[in-house]
Amino acid sequence: MPFKEAWLLAGAVLALLGFAAGEPVVSAVGFVIILVGGVSRFWSKHLFSRVSLAPKLAEHHAFIDEPVKMTVELQNRKLLPMPWYEWRMALSDPLRVAGESLVAAAVPGLSWLARRGALGWYEARTWEFDVSAAERGYFQVGPTTLRSADLFGVFPGQPADETDQRLTVYPRVFSLDELGLPADRPFGERRGGSRIFEDPLRISGLREYRPGDPLKRIVWKATARSGELTSRVYEPSATQQLYVCLNIDTMQHAWEGYLKDELERAVSVAASVAV
Repeated sequence: MPFKEAWLLAGAVLALLGFAAGEPVVSAVGFVIILVGGVSRFWSKHLFSRVSLAPKLAEHHAFIDEPVKMTVELQNRKLLPMPWYEWRMALSDPLRVAGESLVAAAVPGLSWLARRGALGWYEARTWEFDVSAAERGYFQVGPTTLRSADLFGVFPGQPADETDQRLTVYPRVFSLDELGLPADRPFGERRGGSRIFEDPLRISGLREYRPGDPLKRIVWKATARSGELTSRVYEPSATQQLYVCLNIDTMQHAWEGYLKDELERAVSVAASVAV
């Protein structure tokens, strides 16, 4: 039998022994143990009923060193108060909270943001934080754990909550002038070749006839007016796409790892060109 149940049984045994031996003090101790244990048991059973802990990020995307508002709200919507509480939120190590000193967690790569206090009946507490990151990445915010106990601290509890949120931090973006690239024509100085696919239902204009143009492209009315063969020009049938490809190898061999500063610089250049 667990100790939490055994000591309640011990209170009942003391009460019976006190009655049998005619010792009211022993019986009183037994009744006190039963009373305290019963109240504590009931309190711990309903301690987290109608209690909610809701962390919320204002944004799930940000740039390096850009603060993101995070709100944590703890509500107790019942008559039974929480004599004490402690909530802890797991954050990835690159994340920083303005004005807060994070505590290292047992899980590598995570730190704790913690708060302690007491919460009365039908009371709510709200905390606001500014979260930022010193580097780009896909970072974890949560889960958040909540611990509390009854008035006597006999039966502590912690509800299970494995939900978490993610914060995507983009790389630094520079202007093309800062990168040494001409901003007016960053991708070349000459016009590209002929269009591969055209939509015959969308006419963009007219031009002179060129050898090889099919007869259905010739505009006979315009040809009669100008006295020269004239062909239609169609709009392309598909949107042109641009791919920015980045080689992330910073070492000669992949098994040698990578140079972090070189990789981050290359990612920032690729992101800047894409923007």
